[in-house]
Amino acid sequence: MLRAFLFYGDSLAHALEVKQLPNELQQYKLERWRDFTESREYLIILNPLKYEIMAGRAEFDDAYAQICPVINQFRIRNFVDKFTSTITETEFEQFKVAYRSTTSHVFKLVHENKTIESHLKNKIKMRLFCCHMINRIFDPAETETNFQYYIKWLNRNDLPYERFDFVNFKKWILSETKENLDKNIILLHKIFFSK
Repeated sequence: MLRAFLFYGDSLAHALEVKQLPNELQQYKLERWRDFTESREYLIILNPLKYEIMAGRAEFDDAYAQICPVINQFRIRNFVDKFTSTITETEFEQFKVAYRSTTSHVFKLVHENKTIESHLKNKIKMRLFCCHMINRIFDPAETETNFQYYIKWLNRNDLPYERFDFVNFKKWILSETKENLDKNIILLHKIFFSK
């Protein structure tokens, strides 16, 4: 998951540093992009992002060093061949299978763990699904289809849905009932794993 964070973070930071509208935002045709890149808010976003990427890279390097000696013990399909110390991919598609194999494997481990309380287990699963869908989570249609109970929670709390918001998503997970998390997980499982 750090690999995905660094992949998207590096791409965004580079676009911001050269003052280009990031590819992921091209569809929104932001007319005042140039004005934004000259503003104080621009630096308020860019500097912490660069710090988070630097911290993420250090964490990635530490994780890589710890996992290297035992990598062959992992039985995650498509993981070992993509496990490298550098991120050279230029598109998510280049590491999507390995990434999703990993999130699916962790999901299965959580699902089968009998020592985790069921409501907590559902909260973990929802966060894993969010990670699993990282390349689509910012598409409003995907979010509305796949996280229907999140959208209902936003509406109940008079919070507008303009774009995916990790803070509100975590608040929803923490406050949602076990039953609604169950229903949403079943829906997601049907969409992604019943093919």
